[in-house]
Amino acid sequence: MLKLYDELAGRARTMNQINLLHISLGNTITPSEAVFLYENLFRPGVHQMPALHADRTFTDNEFARAARDWIDKLMVDLRTIQKVDPEPFGRRDLRESVTLFTDGGPSADKTLLVTLPGGNFRLMMPIPTFLQNINAAKTDVLVIRDGTKSSYTAGLEGLAGSIGELGAGIRSLLDIEGYKRLAGIGVSAGALPIALVATQLDFDAVLCCGAGSPYHSKWENSAASPPAILREAARSGFNRRVVIAYGAHSAADATSAAEISELLTVEAVEVSVDDFQIEHNILHPLSTRRLLGEFFERHLGLEN
Repeated sequence: MLKLYDELAGRARTMNQINLLHISLGNTITPSEAVFLYENLFRPGVHQMPALHADRTFTDNEFARAARDWIDKLMVDLRTIQKVDPEPFGRRDLRESVTLFTDGGPSADKTLLVTLPGGNFRLMMPIPTFLQNINAAKTDVLVIRDGTKSSYTAGLEGLAGSIGELGAGIRSLLDIEGYKRLAGIGVSAGALPIALVATQLDFDAVLCCGAGSPYHSKWENSAASPPAILREAARSGFNRRVVIAYGAHSAADATSAAEISELLTVEAVEVSVDDFQIEHNILHPLSTRRLLGEFFERHLGLEN
């Protein structure tokens, strides 16, 4: 991990590129890898300054400080969850834009959680923080990033030509029938798409966080029409448990939640905490208050 970090950092010429590296790692590494970096990155006698780009515009000290600030902040997030050990997820890249996080245990005893992040490839927080809120012995997490940057309207490169084919594409990636349960979560730009995928797969529970409007103009040139798909699903006796969650202080998300819940006849849930104004990002504030595990248990049926 340190060798890879040094190699990637050595390609950067600006601090902005270093920051982008940290964001990318935050979307990729497991809780155990985050702890390893925290314990070893620039520790005396363990990790030395790597060979940096000859034309870089930052100093060694600026780089080292940014690296430690990044990993220290991530470690604060993990410690806040108050688990003794990092959840033992390993990482399996199924495609360039699809990753399965699993501890390797038998799928027959687990829930498969299918996740669609937002436009920044995040589930409203770094992936190690998200995973630390989940019991690796009970749940595998499939992360499908929107490499097309089309809010999933264009499907997934080489796997699905449109969002209408995404369910079949997921089935082709791994044996989802081998799992005890199947659940889905989408956030931000991935929130409405996970509701559409729910009409294609037999999810036991679906959670949409901070969804956009099904009437947004971005869907006009898409092969999918969310209002038509959701209305048809409702008419056909759609019986998945779907929760549309929105921040108590986000009027736009509240409107979108009402629009989706009306089309699909499902539950809209306002998310609030006493000491913070929750707007678009629902999940990270819950994590920092040790409420996210219970939130996932209540709305997705995940076992802690």
